[in-house]
Amino acid sequence: MSLQFQYEIPVEEYVDAQLLYYKLNRRRRYIERAAGWGLAGVFCVVTAVYSAPAFREGAFSLPLLLLAGIGIWWMLAALRILFPARRFRRAYSSSDFGKRSYKAEIDEIGLAVARELCEWRIQWPAVQFKAEGERVFIFHAANAILIFGKKFLSGEQQEELRRLSGLKP
Repeated sequence: MSLQFQYEIPVEEYVDAQLLYYKLNRRRRYIERAAGWGLAGVFCVVTAVYSAPAFREGAFSLPLLLLAGIGIWWMLAALRILFPARRFRRAYSSSDFGKRSYKAEIDEIGLAVARELCEWRIQWPAVQFKAEGERVFIFHAANAILIFGKKFLSGEQQEELRRLSGLKP
């Protein structure tokens, strides 16, 4: 049986899909990167504060102030890495996802997604990562993340998609 539907990718579903992919597939790498930036930032701030008596006496030197500023900047970068939803929202606004309508056809062989001037056909063995969130289904294959919003699928279609893809309910 073939499953066919038309859908769009609104900002909330895009962000949900990216967060789901982040949490289930790449979180460890991002945590390591955030820890590196955070520790480097703490090191800079601590070095700036405790290496010069000028900070303790109220007289500021420009190099130490710059070092502390860089450290604070790196700590904020670590927080942005750990909480990426805002970054995903910005990425959506600069993309053309909100302006496109997609048509999907899914069967036992794989997925076919088409939009104006583009088409993706992916067989199930090529799908490297698949997951289901509260609002979305995501499939990662061939350097693409395919996002299907649940609001565009009926309950029967969602069950059929789970069955075809091998996702557990």
